[in-house]
Amino acid sequence: MSAAVQWVSVAVGIPSRRVFTYSVPEALCDQVQVGCRVRVRLHNRRVLGYVVGRVVSKPSYPVKPFDALLEPQPLLPHSYLRLTRWLAAHCGCGWGESIETGLPQTLRTLRSLAWPEPPNPVQSAELAPKPRLLQIDQRAERWQHYVRAMRATAKAGRAALLLLPEVKLLERMRAFLTSEAPELLETCEVLHGGMSLPQRRETWLRLRTRPCSLVMGLRSAVLAPICGLGLIVIEDEANGNYQGEEGPRFHARTVALARARIESVPLILGAGSVSVESYYRARRKQYELVEKPRELPAVSIVDMRGARAGVGRLSPALVAALENAVQRQEQSLLLVNRRGFAGHAGCQKCGHRMECPRCAVLLTYHYSEKRLICHHCAHQEGVPERCPECDSDYVRFRGLGTEKVESELRRWLPEFRVARLDVDVLRRKGAMEELRSRFERGEIDVLLGTQLLLGEIHSPRLTLAAVLSLESWLNWPDFRAAERSFHMLDVVRAQLAVNGNSKVLIQTYSPDQPLLKHVQAWDFLGYYREELETRRALGLPPAGYQVSMQLRGKVEKRVESVAEALYENLSAREELAGGLGEPHPGRPAKVRDAYRWELVLRGRRVFTLQNAIAAAWAQVKKTGVHLSILTEP
Repeated sequence: MSAAVQWVSVAVGIPSRRVFTYSVPEALCDQVQVGCRVRVRLHNRRVLGYVVGRVVSKPSYPVKPFDALLEPQPLLPHSYLRLTRWLAAHCGCGWGESIETGLPQTLRTLRSLAWPEPPNPVQSAELAPKPRLLQIDQRAERWQHYVRAMRATAKAGRAALLLLPEVKLLERMRAFLTSEAPELLETCEVLHGGMSLPQRRETWLRLRTRPCSLVMGLRSAVLAPICGLGLIVIEDEANGNYQGEEGPRFHARTVALARARIESVPLILGAGSVSVESYYRARRKQYELVEKPRELPAVSIVDMRGARAGVGRLSPALVAALENAVQRQEQSLLLVNRRGFAGHAGCQKCGHRMECPRCAVLLTYHYSEKRLICHHCAHQEGVPERCPECDSDYVRFRGLGTEKVESELRRWLPEFRVARLDVDVLRRKGAMEELRSRFERGEIDVLLGTQLLLGEIHSPRLTLAAVLSLESWLNWPDFRAAERSFHMLDVVRAQLAVNGNSKVLIQTYSPDQPLLKHVQAWDFLGYYREELETRRALGLPPAGYQVSMQLRGKVEKRVESVAEALYENLSAREELAGGLGEPHPGRPAKVRDAYRWELVLRGRRVFTLQNAIAAAWAQVKKTGVHLSILTEP
């Protein structure tokens, strides 16, 4: 930075959209650079700041100097600053917050550290090529497309960034590359939240300066400061794990699109069934679309309305299908959308139900522990022998869980070799590897479990998959519920070996759901057109934009009053007419003693919603209520 420059813009990791101006101490004028870390005073506190720009003209107001330059070498490359500035505008958060979202925790302290200076960025004059969307059922075939693109990128001396939705898929990709493209692993870096803090810091710092052929990571790796980035790949791009739940709540796919544009690099998105948003862009020629369907197993819908009893919650049709599979020495999966034994415990006399004292949710009964457990905060308590409200002894269990289905199978079909897979089972070290190995050896006839089954279990003898209650997915209060259900069923059918016996069986009390006719024919285009028509009528993505403003705090009345005041203020904005929903309690309304309220905004133009977000931040920041913005709910 030139000695003539005396002032800098500094971003601080606080919930403020402001960037602060500080003067540069005279002794540091020739040392401080954009991207450096500095210690500044803010509201009588010493805090960490990041130099994000130079101020050429003298400010018209008094400016204080920053306290110290922590390191003379800049930490943040220019491309990282450009991306995080875009992210701050997109998520409605402060630039400092978005900077720290991608930083390892040990780099967000006031302690001075040492690292090499990042290389000068090479600005490409070329525009980013059109993103490529791969809708290919066979995962191995889809991954071969990635390998060809990553090899070409490495041959050009550039690095590929490969994003995956889960750690277990990352390990499977590593095994795939070991077999198919071992040269890509010779200079491969891995970055995800499961690594130790020192590992994350050292990897993050290496990526800034040391060329490599491949970087593999989860959602947050989309912000990694990769030296010589030449390609971005997102596997299973419709997976919900790419949407953040804490901090700036960005979707990795959206950030990857922005990064590909900022750094002028190709982007490949892949999935068995892609998201509605991505397919919409492909149909509008914004993406290059590659589709390759495969032979599909049959899909049967079982109407559970008035169905005669089978085995517990298993219909006679499902029991017969399981028995036939076992007789043919084939295997089956049963998908249940809840772990535990029963969804809740309640009194049959007065109707009282056992709720978590810290969360507004019912406690789930776990038979293995003989306890009622909250799946949000992990609160536990024993099962009362008598109702705490009316003192009757009519306490009973209701609802369906994996433990209950396992119990019913073992009781009524003892000849079946049954196993269960859910979070409770996985607490035992090595449980997943053991179950997968036993299943592949044919030692399990029926494997039941939660969504952990999806994409994990494969066998040439696996010919039957059943969803016990589709309503548990479809009835979720979310406009993407049908899309997530379709993707879930797509993953289920893709796990089956394809032969004349392969079948997906869906039990439902709503057989007239529009989604099911498309699932049964496996008509993705028909499903897409119907879903898009519904969203267009409501102004939902991709036909419009939606933002969820979520407020939370420890005092219920305060959170509610802030939500009401925010609604009243935003209602006065003409550009939001017809696009602002009334405030309502969150779902759930309380989690870990924090009460939650929500407002939803919709609009045809993203700038309109971003202006509303700025107004919301200004109104809420001094109320003691926490505001978080979800731009792609």
